[in-house]
Amino acid sequence: MLRALRMLLLWSVVLFGTLVIAEKQAGDDPGEVTYLESVDAEPKTTILFPWFTEAVGVVLFFLLTRYFKALPYTACMFVIGMAMGIGAERTLNGDLLTTSILQWTQIDSEVLLIVFLPGLTFPDAFDLNVSLFLKAFWQIFNLAFVIVLAGTALSACVAYFLFGYGWSFNLCMTFGAILSATDVAAVAALMSSLGAPPRLQMHIGGESMLNDGSSFVFYTIFSAMFLTELGIDGLGETMNLRQGIAIFFREGFGAAAYGIAFGLGLTFFLYKLDRKLDDSENVVQIVAMITVAYLAYYTADISGCSGVISVVATGITAKAYGYSMLNDNKLREQFWAIVEQLLNTLLFTLAGVVWGSIIGGSVSSGDFKVRDWGLLFMNYVLLNVIRYFLLFAFFPLDSRIGLGTNWQETFFSGFAGLRGAVGISLALSLYNLVFEATDEADGTNNKLYQKQVTQLFGQVGGIVFLTLVVNGTLAGPLLKKLGLAKSPEARTRLLKQLEKHLEKHMLDNFIKLLADPRFQGVSLPIIQSHVPYLKNFSVDEIKAACERNPKYTPNLSGILPYLDTAGHDMSWANVKPSETRTPLLFDDIKGMSSTDKDEKEDIIELRHFFLELLSTIYNRQLDDGGLDGRDGFVAYSLLQSIDFASSDIDKGMPLDDWGLTHVVDKYFTAHWAERGAKICENIVNKKLCCIHYSKNRVGDDRAHTFEYKKLKIKVLRAISFLEAHRQARKIFIDVLSDSSKVNANEQSVLDESTAEMREAQKELDGVDNEDFKIIQSHLFCEIYLNKGAHYGKELLVKGVLLDKEASSYLDEIGTLLTSVKYCSLMDEGEATTAASKKVVESLQSEKDSHDVAASKKMSESE
Repeated sequence: MLRALRMLLLWSVVLFGTLVIAEKQAGDDPGEVTYLESVDAEPKTTILFPWFTEAVGVVLFFLLTRYFKALPYTACMFVIGMAMGIGAERTLNGDLLTTSILQWTQIDSEVLLIVFLPGLTFPDAFDLNVSLFLKAFWQIFNLAFVIVLAGTALSACVAYFLFGYGWSFNLCMTFGAILSATDVAAVAALMSSLGAPPRLQMHIGGESMLNDGSSFVFYTIFSAMFLTELGIDGLGETMNLRQGIAIFFREGFGAAAYGIAFGLGLTFFLYKLDRKLDDSENVVQIVAMITVAYLAYYTADISGCSGVISVVATGITAKAYGYSMLNDNKLREQFWAIVEQLLNTLLFTLAGVVWGSIIGGSVSSGDFKVRDWGLLFMNYVLLNVIRYFLLFAFFPLDSRIGLGTNWQETFFSGFAGLRGAVGISLALSLYNLVFEATDEADGTNNKLYQKQVTQLFGQVGGIVFLTLVVNGTLAGPLLKKLGLAKSPEARTRLLKQLEKHLEKHMLDNFIKLLADPRFQGVSLPIIQSHVPYLKNFSVDEIKAACERNPKYTPNLSGILPYLDTAGHDMSWANVKPSETRTPLLFDDIKGMSSTDKDEKEDIIELRHFFLELLSTIYNRQLDDGGLDGRDGFVAYSLLQSIDFASSDIDKGMPLDDWGLTHVVDKYFTAHWAERGAKICENIVNKKLCCIHYSKNRVGDDRAHTFEYKKLKIKVLRAISFLEAHRQARKIFIDVLSDSSKVNANEQSVLDESTAEMREAQKELDGVDNEDFKIIQSHLFCEIYLNKGAHYGKELLVKGVLLDKEASSYLDEIGTLLTSVKYCSLMDEGEATTAASKKVVESLQSEKDSHDVAASKKMSESE
């Protein structure tokens, strides 16, 4: 709770600072500020604002995930947009970014809705649990239609009687409809991570999804009635109660019919695109989904029905009948995550731009004055009061139908009513529509209507911001306080059992890696200094892991000297030190015979085949940590050598990929790498190092010199090269040979590979033993920790870990990988000291935790 309050205080400082900047920019006579001025510019300038915004979003995401995890992303983008809006409104200096911003603020209202709403609504509908949704339908219908209509009317009364803006009742009802649309994306992720009851997640998620549609229908009805007040021909529609009800049923049920039809059509396409092993067909399935989503919205919209309800019905129908026909569900999840990230980033920034342009003029003669700020906070409080009043008024009914509910879930549902994407889209649409219509028409009240929709958007934007910041930040602590998160005690006991399983799995990975030819004789102290999971295992545990993995024969020569082996029979252990640093690399060609004659075309094709195998293996090493794409051009030089070698092979030349790594190094990387490294070295010497570097830089400074970096690159490249050739040779022989026999062409390719491997081995042989062991042991740590990260993701997919638990585990792995990357330990003595220190700290931490728990238990018993 204290952390949440600190976040609210930080937001207050940010908002206050933005307003101070706005006041300073406004000066003494800012003039009338009601709308960003019209601008004539080349159409291509339009592309700048959205992609500049996405670039800012990437930087912001990095900062939030590393340093400010409690701050909501969309609220931050809203603030950034607000600052951009203030700047654009005040400068208007004609630069390209300002011009692009002005173009986007004048986007056509219909285009605005059709760009954002289908892409943000469809994935939520498709992710719905259809079975729970059907059971809870009448509860959700009550929440999304009956309560939304009542909330719209009460919110309209607040605006009509308390604001004093002089709004007509139709505009007040439009305002209430806009604020009825809830957006629980942030809260939904929170509930999932904390293990909230499925019933609560269905009520909140289902309500949010359906009330997007109902609020859109109410908005359409009341905004049409308001627009008739402008007196512009062809704008708006007059209707009585009977006509309004007819429009409601037409828009609601008509849109649902369209959605069901499009959902069934999408299901048909998913059924026909059944080549699951064809990646391109899997992609086309996803293309079909987004195509149908946008067509469903457009078709319903031009037919006079609700596009949002149509998209929702499409998503639910497709989920019910077509989910099992998806070829690659992971691809679907990743695609829609990208779409939502792009659209939310742009939408909330655009809303912030318009809101910033409004509040930027509030200091003097603009349309959002000090009084409006007071009304904003009053409106925020009253909206929460109205929502709680309606939820508890219908509580006796909701608790007896559908899935039922309790007061704790109802209380949290009231607090979780954040406003977001749909409300912002509707408010922006009305804002732009009124300005477009009144700018082109003659009328004495045009300025008044512009001022009114400016006030409306100012209130909506402020409510969205406050609910994201206040409700979004405090939702987690409230969920725990109400006892709706999974029981910490029960979950802790379960995690203790899982921890034992994880330790066993990690020890198995340890044994498997020790059997890898790359890691003969690695240093246990160095490994333990970076990997806490291996800090305290015994000989018996090592033996048990070997028995669980009989296919692997680990070399324990670098491990057992640091363990207590007294009284243990060690005859089972392989402790013979390897004679070379990369043993067993050439055993795959023993006993082979040659047949057939050499043919030039065949051998060229075989060489290309071998290079393709190497390329695939290098990419696999990038994935499992065997290669670091950011570490000294190692991966770059190896992959580029494949491309160079392929070109040489076409000319009839033999394999020379090891020699070509040095060519790449010489002509493409070494010169610039050396210059850059020396600059960085100078910066480090002046103590201007980066945050990660300074946090993890300990021990011998030689580890950070350019000479040592070059040595590290040399060793890592040779190890990766030898391992790739070893694996490629095995696949090459298994696929092409028969009974361990190869023909002359195949033997020639293997001989060329052997020659290349010997050259790489010579380079390794020239490295000092201690330096080699240190680099080798750190590479071991990187691969081992990456395997642990992959297993953590696997447990998340299987449902064993919750989102928050998996995120915490992966963050810990990431921190450990960073410590490996910037490690300065240059000998085993330093590593032993560091590992011992970590063990002591861990034991002390466990003791402190035990003491605290015992003290708490004693105080409770008293």
